[in-house]
Amino acid sequence: MPCKIVHLLALAMLLSMGVKAQDPAYRHFTANDGLPSSEVYCVLQDSNGYIWMGTDRGVCRFDGYNFKTFTTNDGLSDNTIFMIYQDAKKRLWFYGLTGRIDYFENNKIHHFRLNREVESYIENEGICCLTVDEKDNLWIGTNGKGMVWKISAKDTVKVPMSARHTFIGVTGNQFVYGNNVTTPNSLIDTIDFVENNKMFSLPFRAMPDSSNRIACVKLQDGSYALAKGHLLLIIKNDKIIKTCKMEFGNFISMYEDIEGHLWITYFNQGTTCYEIGNGILKPLHHYLGNKTISWVFEDREGNLWFSSVTDGLYLLDSKAFLSFTTNNGLKSNSITKLAGNDNILWAGTNNGYLHCFINGNLVKTIKLDNHDNIIQSMVLDSQGNLWVGAVAKSYLLKNGIVQTIPPMEGLRVISAGYHANIWAGRSNLNLFREGKLARQTIPGFNCFLDAICEDESGKVWMGCSNGLWCYDGRKFKYYGDVEPKLKSRVTDIKYYGQNTIWIATLGEGILVKNNNSFTQLTVKNGLLSNLCNRLYIDAWHIVWACTNEGLSMITTDSSGHYFIKNYTNVNGLLSNEVHDVFRQNNKIWAATSGGLNVFDVDEASGAVHKPLIYISGLRINGKDTSIAKKYLLKYNQNNLSINFVGLLFKNAGHIRYRYKMLGLDTNWIVTNFNSAQYSSLQPGDYTFIVNAADDHGNWDNNFANVAFSIALPFWRTSWFWLLCICIVIVVLVIILFIVIKGFVQKNKLYEQLNQYKHHSLSAQMNPHFIFNSLNSIQKYILQNDKISSNKYLTKFANLMRLTLDNSLQTVISLGEEMNALRLYLELEKMRFQDKLEYSIEINPIIDLQSIKIPALLIQPYVENAIRHGIMPKDSTGHLFIGMQPVKDHISCVIEDDGIGRTKAGEYNKMQNRKYRSAGMEITQNRIEIINTLYKKNMQIYVTDLMNDRGDATGTRVNIILPLN
Repeated sequence: MPCKIVHLLALAMLLSMGVKAQDPAYRHFTANDGLPSSEVYCVLQDSNGYIWMGTDRGVCRFDGYNFKTFTTNDGLSDNTIFMIYQDAKKRLWFYGLTGRIDYFENNKIHHFRLNREVESYIENEGICCLTVDEKDNLWIGTNGKGMVWKISAKDTVKVPMSARHTFIGVTGNQFVYGNNVTTPNSLIDTIDFVENNKMFSLPFRAMPDSSNRIACVKLQDGSYALAKGHLLLIIKNDKIIKTCKMEFGNFISMYEDIEGHLWITYFNQGTTCYEIGNGILKPLHHYLGNKTISWVFEDREGNLWFSSVTDGLYLLDSKAFLSFTTNNGLKSNSITKLAGNDNILWAGTNNGYLHCFINGNLVKTIKLDNHDNIIQSMVLDSQGNLWVGAVAKSYLLKNGIVQTIPPMEGLRVISAGYHANIWAGRSNLNLFREGKLARQTIPGFNCFLDAICEDESGKVWMGCSNGLWCYDGRKFKYYGDVEPKLKSRVTDIKYYGQNTIWIATLGEGILVKNNNSFTQLTVKNGLLSNLCNRLYIDAWHIVWACTNEGLSMITTDSSGHYFIKNYTNVNGLLSNEVHDVFRQNNKIWAATSGGLNVFDVDEASGAVHKPLIYISGLRINGKDTSIAKKYLLKYNQNNLSINFVGLLFKNAGHIRYRYKMLGLDTNWIVTNFNSAQYSSLQPGDYTFIVNAADDHGNWDNNFANVAFSIALPFWRTSWFWLLCICIVIVVLVIILFIVIKGFVQKNKLYEQLNQYKHHSLSAQMNPHFIFNSLNSIQKYILQNDKISSNKYLTKFANLMRLTLDNSLQTVISLGEEMNALRLYLELEKMRFQDKLEYSIEINPIIDLQSIKIPALLIQPYVENAIRHGIMPKDSTGHLFIGMQPVKDHISCVIEDDGIGRTKAGEYNKMQNRKYRSAGMEITQNRIEIINTLYKKNMQIYVTDLMNDRGDATGTRVNIILPLN
């Protein structure tokens, strides 16, 4: 061993007592992280795996992601909680400053009511401990006069077991009593111990302290550890079996971890872990030396939780990770480079300092020229000389003396090769042998260097800003033309042996070149980042990759498969930005932007911890809903947001989840987020299942699940369709009934229409008209007026023919109606001669052939005007028939200047004739039926005409004939 190393080892032995030791990597939680207060009194992990804390601002629950605080607004009686206890029924009990008792069950806080006597006593004396026995009796211990209260469902019993001043502990039916009075060393103190209702006293010689503290804890083997002043007693089987002197008397609490070590917390002196020997407390660990730690707790993963009365909560999730920072003597927390051997480690900083570590202790610090001299590369050669490349200059540390080396510019990269070669460069390639520059600026290369590596064949591989280069002693070859991925910036190169080199890049991850083949490792293969800073290959052929997201350990098996395990600040790294790594036996040193880490590989790997997985929250249509195993939802309650949590505190909430909704998803959805959203789910049955990966990345077989049954909308249910069918049947029956009824009514109307049509025909061809017509013909014959008789007979025959033809039609054209009407008027004119005058005016724009009207419609009104209006008149009567188009109808007016309807009635009475216009009544009824059947709007208005004196001057009939 070189003389220099011997000197350094000796120096390490001499200085080891005075050098600041390394610190573990804590995770520190304060109010900035969600704690309600930095004043924390106790810590506990419940049976579900959640971490609970009692603070002076309420009780708090932590799931690795978020802190949920319960206060008086949530039902808590007191916001200052000193102690948390969980019973066999998984209820959590709280008590604090006011002595009121609450318990947490079914996700709600309930107040435990005490009788007035107990409440009054607790208000004065306070609670010091609480427990629930196997019979569900609540035992409360109070500080004053050693009083115990047993509270059952039936009654409350006061158990005064000791007259001493302070009650200390209660566990089931075992009680310990003592006092906090200072006892002089010369006097004997006494502890009263009660078990199974039997009391015995244990005398001991006191070692008092001004704090007069007294505490007791039951150990795993059934014994008790009792502390008072500077003395620790171990009590078992009613005897004091061990007596140990404590370092300090100002202790706060005691806790036994899983390994049986005793943790004692102190005021302003942190906490110490002890191994209990015969009369000796052997310190094993001392943490948070200047803090006031109120409680220590070890969870199911082996993590240690430390509650502080001034600084919140600390979590030590790995004792394997230790750290050096400026608090331990470093000149900067940004460590840029590492170099060393099995005994010595050199660490370079970003401000021009070299730190030397021997056996894990910082023994020497060397300052280079200036604070801006960032150390970029370091190599410890086979002679123990340290080569240092910095920004401003390059140095050689030989025999404890620092000297500069040419070229004067700083060497960005220095690498040890074969045959004692030292290759170095910045934007060119230089060769050093035996500490001297052997060859400077090898021609043919001029590029910004990041890495240099010489393989066993003598080839020199160079990583540059534009990719990978190779120098075989004669010429340079650019490998970016061979493999496109090698055009990316190459940050480091390491020779693995057997013609294999590992290449770190910025962007393409790691490329492994084996002969002429390339294998790529990226984040898809488990690498933390594709931006790699450095590579290191240790003696076990393990490859360590430094990235901006942490440190990756890469191993290979005999089949050439790669396995990656990652370390980040979650595991204990001071920073995820790792610049360099070095291995000494089982110790891994990591240079980070936050300081220097060292950890044991085996301890860091540790046991595998499976996360406890729970459904932690559910929102249905945006509304928070209490957690249940199954939900029966309406069809429109189909927007779900599901929160879940994997309780694995070693991973600091960085847990991989996979989930799927059975009934919807066929493949797993893998994510780092602890929530899932589903919108517009179709009716059906679903089950949401989720699990989490353990802290080594393996998927656990424990699943959390919740079921949903989304009902069909009512219009898609069987009962709804059955109801619809019934309604349709009823509606069809009603419609059928209405149709049949309408059909019957319509047939009845058709029958009535035909009857009225027949009546109209009968009225138009009544015997009186025919008789009078025949008489007129006979008269012409008797007078031998052959022309008139022939003419009259022809018109009469034509009228009869038209009347019979029209009577066979439902509707006829207005022209056909007018032709029959003209024949009728001509016959009446020939019969009455000068007694009757008539005129017909039809607007020429009226298309008489296209307008259809019911047959035999107008003639009855004309006949009525002649018979009852004009014939009773003494003078010649005038009859006017006019037709004019008005908007969407034809107005047909029949107007006479007869005696009027009133005088016509009187005239008929004088003639002993019953006045009844059968033709008009029949026509009116026909029109009403036609309007009903054919949805027409034919109207008939009869107006009595009068002069200014009110005398009747005739009658006007207005028939409204719709055009459509």
